[in-house]
Amino acid sequence: MFAVPIFVLLIRFVLSCEEPRCNGTSSLPRMRLLKHSFLVKEAESMVGCINICDKQTQCRSINFNWVNCLCELNKADVHIASQDVISAKGYVYLDNPWPKIQLTSCAQIQQLVPDAKSSYYWVHIKGKKAQVYCDMNNYGGGWTLVASISSSSNDHLLRAEVNCYNSTRCVEFTNTSVPCRKLSDHDIHEIATHEGTFRVDQVTDGFTGFFQIPAGARHFNSECHINSCPRIITSHIYPYQWESNSCKGILNGYFIIRNSCHRGNNTYSH
Repeated sequence: MFAVPIFVLLIRFVLSCEEPRCNGTSSLPRMRLLKHSFLVKEAESMVGCINICDKQTQCRSINFNWVNCLCELNKADVHIASQDVISAKGYVYLDNPWPKIQLTSCAQIQQLVPDAKSSYYWVHIKGKKAQVYCDMNNYGGGWTLVASISSSSNDHLLRAEVNCYNSTRCVEFTNTSVPCRKLSDHDIHEIATHEGTFRVDQVTDGFTGFFQIPAGARHFNSECHINSCPRIITSHIYPYQWESNSCKGILNGYFIIRNSCHRGNNTYSH
């Protein structure tokens, strides 16, 4: 029996802000979010505190101290910084019910919360809520998992979502017998708007490579074949380290790395 190579495809992009809290707001009595306050003002009530928050573009939540009538405005919330919530007598924590900033990628979440944990987070993808897995630890963090691929199946060569266990959590970050799990090309374009950088992990042997589409991520196409595919720049180091040509034919259909390739900076049209 030969082990079937398993791949995961992740992308890291910083987009215009969108808010990840798609599953309702939170109100937590006797709780306080630490480390993310950017402004403290006096307010006679929690409603007054929320009104102050609403005038600040970056305000995502508040801590209101009803004893001292102090209003703390936070640039993060409990959904992306749960590790910073503590019990605090006299405080009430509340999400901003009308956030002006929305998050659409793991990279943006990491920008707001540099010590955010690898986990599932809610993001907005062109007006649609989705729960995605964020790798916040490896290669600088901020990577959004968009596909899990098995070489035993070509189901990943489709523009549509494939084998989603749950419509709000299309791509599960688990090793299972499911041959493919993938977000739609449309959603990948939205997450990856401009730069076009992808990371591919081969789970079975720990091999990782990086790919950049010079024409931009909007040209990413799961169904491309041979000459219909965009030019792709490859590297085994992130951030990219360009080197001399060292291998040929790095792709097999769709971001599947050939093991014989080592460090390379080749540009391919396939």
